[in-house]
Amino acid sequence: MILVLNSLNKGFLVNIMNNCALCNTFISKENQSEEHVIPQAIGGRLKIKNFICRTCNNKFGHNWDSTLANQLAFFSTSLNIKREKKLPNYLVNTLDGNQYLKQPQGDFILTRPTEHIEKNPDGSLNIKIEAPNFKIAKDILKKVFKENNISSESQNSISEKLKQNIAPMNQIIHDEINFGGEESGRSLVKTALAMTFLMGIDLKQCDLATGYLLENREPCFGYFYSIDKDFVKNRNKDIPFHCVHIRASTELKRIFGYIEYFGAFRVILSLASNYIGETKEKTYFIDPINNQDFDLKIELDVSDNEIEKIYNYEIYDLKVYENAIGGLLSKVVRKSKENNLINRIDEAIKKWDKNKTYDQNISEALTYLKPFLNDF
Repeated sequence: MILVLNSLNKGFLVNIMNNCALCNTFISKENQSEEHVIPQAIGGRLKIKNFICRTCNNKFGHNWDSTLANQLAFFSTSLNIKREKKLPNYLVNTLDGNQYLKQPQGDFILTRPTEHIEKNPDGSLNIKIEAPNFKIAKDILKKVFKENNISSESQNSISEKLKQNIAPMNQIIHDEINFGGEESGRSLVKTALAMTFLMGIDLKQCDLATGYLLENREPCFGYFYSIDKDFVKNRNKDIPFHCVHIRASTELKRIFGYIEYFGAFRVILSLASNYIGETKEKTYFIDPINNQDFDLKIELDVSDNEIEKIYNYEIYDLKVYENAIGGLLSKVVRKSKENNLINRIDEAIKKWDKNKTYDQNISEALTYLKPFLNDF
């Protein structure tokens, strides 16, 4: 076995000659793949080679990792995380029945245009159109003209008075947080196995993990929200970090794992029931928003008895879970407002008119930005 380790948090590759951890095929130059320890779809950067073959990487990345990434896609897009591939828009629904595309840079784009027409006593019309862009709004306006038999003269008058207004999206988003299940659970276990492999531990010892992944045995993980214990000893509540920590214990003959995504989704794993080897532990962590290192200390002091209770949801305090998710959602709201304001500032700068005085430009810019500044 050859192990070359440069840096965990800089995304360097780790080379270990081995058979595929999932299908036992010998990994050669022809079928080797680069596997992200934490899925790149949610911001993981550290990659290893010779952990699983290309076929398994494609197959299980598509099934397991994609399921997990889809469950966390709202947070990835809303926080505009940094990752190797471009973030997609995310479709959200509001309580009033509208649908918006949530863009990574902060904007909400209405998917279906709406029109509101009010007829005044004098026969004139109040027309309000909500659309993804100005061109679509103008096309809808032409249709309104035709449906209401508006004269050419009135059309010209209305068009001259046409105003474009960009306002904050102030509707309540209706969505469900759905983290867990068989497919995403397998992604979690695969991540823990990848980290264990990186540490130079023979994966044949990880009988509980491989039994779950390859033989459909009992799941070897559970969700952990305790009012009495936090394995992260220096938790920074301002950073929605990802981490995976592995602890192999000679004394306990166990390999335990801890995974946390976005500083809120917390999972305990038991990978081996009869570990024979030296005691060792290692942590990989990342701030997916800034792709920066920071100091993170994890003490995975857990016993078989606690593991069983975690699996049975006996150590699952609902208030701790709600506080963790609530804290993450508050970061999402703050980040969305910040990104949206930055976009509007950019637009205000583009509207700067050299033919106007400085005070006029500033006044117009502040008037334009006021609705978005009020959000802070």
